[in-house]
Amino acid sequence: MNNPRQYKIPVWFLNRQKVIVDGKYSQDGIVCNYCGNGLPRDVAKILNHCKVCPHMLRPDAFRYKFVCFGCEYFSYQSTNMKNHIQTHLGEKPFECNQCSFSSTQLINLKRHIEKVH
Repeated sequence: MNNPRQYKIPVWFLNRQKVIVDGKYSQDGIVCNYCGNGLPRDVAKILNHCKVCPHMLRPDAFRYKFVCFGCEYFSYQSTNMKNHIQTHLGEKPFECNQCSFSSTQLINLKRHIEKVH
């Protein structure tokens, strides 16, 4: 008997399991969902991969100049993609000097300082 509730397992989950089992990718588990390659924790290298990976779908080359390795986000601007990649890596380079707040974008830090301090 077929199960009426069949669910598709997300590719990112399968890739993460592959990292844990195979151990041949980065220990951080950063894997391109499109080609399966392990990626270093280096924003510049990941940004380049998001631009050149031949397995990423690009229905419109103008709008899809950069396609995210881990989700459906895309951008034409490298700065926007860099900020987006930092969210996947958990990097927050902009830190408040008055408290423990940090952010991926300078504008968010400025907004924090205006509202909180």
